[in-house]
This record gives sequence, structure tokens and C-alpha cells, in this order.
Amino acid sequence: MKFPILAYHNILTRAQIESVRNKKYVLEDLQFERQMKYLRDNGYSCIDFSDIKKCLDSSDRLPAKPVLITFDDGCQDNYEIAFPILTKYNLKATFFIVTGDVGQKGSLNWDQIMEMSAAGMEIQSHTHSHPNLSTLSDSEIKKELTLSKRILEMKTDRIVDILALPYGRGDNKTVRDIALASGYLFACNSTWGDNNNINQNTFYLDRFDVNFTCTIEQFRSFIDLEKINLLIYRLKKLPIRLTQQLLGVKKYAFIRRVFLGS
Repeated sequence: MKFPILAYHNILTRAQIESVRNKKYVLEDLQFERQMKYLRDNGYSCIDFSDIKKCLDSSDRLPAKPVLITFDDGCQDNYEIAFPILTKYNLKATFFIVTGDVGQKGSLNWDQIMEMSAAGMEIQSHTHSHPNLSTLSDSEIKKELTLSKRILEMKTDRIVDILALPYGRGDNKTVRDIALASGYLFACNSTWGDNNNINQNTFYLDRFDVNFTCTIEQFRSFIDLEKINLLIYRLKKLPIRLTQQLLGVKKYAFIRRVFLGS
């Protein structure tokens, strides 16, 4: 059972984007709407994790041309810009919420989250305080995962059993074991790729980051899992990955900000 998972963060207007230095996590609203319209007009089926669980628990099959849309962090623009566009094209998405940030400046509040949930959007966990889980003790990891899960389930009255790893970090056995023991079924990381083949033994899931550099041609490659084009994109990203590994994520981000302003 293979399908693409798209990862979004901020959906902003062009004027808003001009004031953002690091554009790695932003996408213009017009680009996002063009992508959603393309999905609707070309017969793609937006699914969520509840659809996946049904397939694992029964003989149900996913609809034709499935695509899973996710948003990380629970930013205010997810409600103000992304949610209306999704609703306009009758699409659904999964929103990973940092529960400790709810109600803070720039983040969703509980009324907005509840409205989105009632409209068919899936609400899942992005931990309580958005830490790098790989740097925490076992007890700290457990607290982050269980507190977020408990708060979201209490507020939405729905099961929360999917996790998005903050910074994409923590895809190791320790985090996996604690997450499974805490009631999570899957965890989305930041690994760019199409290697998802979900079954009862799957836990970590890869996603395609979609940001302002994503052309409609690249978007098509993501949703169609076009092997040749994906290989080309992966090779283009290889120098960046090697540089990140050599310098470390923090040093790489600092140098990128200094020299590229992003």
C-alpha cells in the first residue's frame, strides 16, 4: 500500500512571504490553491490516517490515486488560508498540532482547531513543546507524547495516534518504542522520499516537503510517485544532505542564513 504524503507548514500571501527570511517552510497561497485545484480536477483522492487504519484493520482498499496532505506546527495561516482552500475544493488534510503553542501568537487557538476538526480535518500530535526528541531522556519523551495526545483527545473527542517528529528528529528505536507504548501507530519524519509501504509493521513514514521552490511539475512527480523524476530531484538534494551531515544541521542553517538570507 504505497501513496505520497505531502508535508506543508506555512501558507502565506506573497506580501507576507517577502518579509520571511527563511523560506524553507513557506508556500504562496496561490501556489497552494493551484496544487489543490490540480488534485481535484485530475481525480486524486485526499485521504487521512483513519483511511489507512481502516485498510489495515479490514479488507478495505484505498481509493484511486490517493494523496495524504499534512501540515506541521499548527500555525495561524493554516486556518486563515489553507483551511478555506481545502474546503473550497472539498479536500481534507491532517494537521499536526504543538499543544503547548495553542493560543499563542501566530498559532491556532482551540476554537479554530475544533472548527477544522468538525469540518472533517484530522487533528494529530506534533508533541507538546516541539523539542528534538533525540536529545531527551526516556521520561521526557514519554511526557511530550502522552501530554500532547491526552490534551488533543480531550479537546477533539477523537483518537490521536499519529505523531509528526519535531524537526524530523527522533526516528530511532527508543522514540519508536516509547511512542508505540504510548498508543501511537505511525510517526512522520522529514525524510524526503517515496519509500512508504504501509503495513502492520510500519512505523516511520517519509514525506515530500512542499515549499515555495516546488513547481507544478515537481508537485506532479510527488503525487504520481514518478521514479525517474524523483531520482533526479533526490540527486539534486544530495549535495545539501552531505553538507548538512558534514556541518551539522545548526551550522548549516546558520551559514545558509548568512549567505543566502534563507
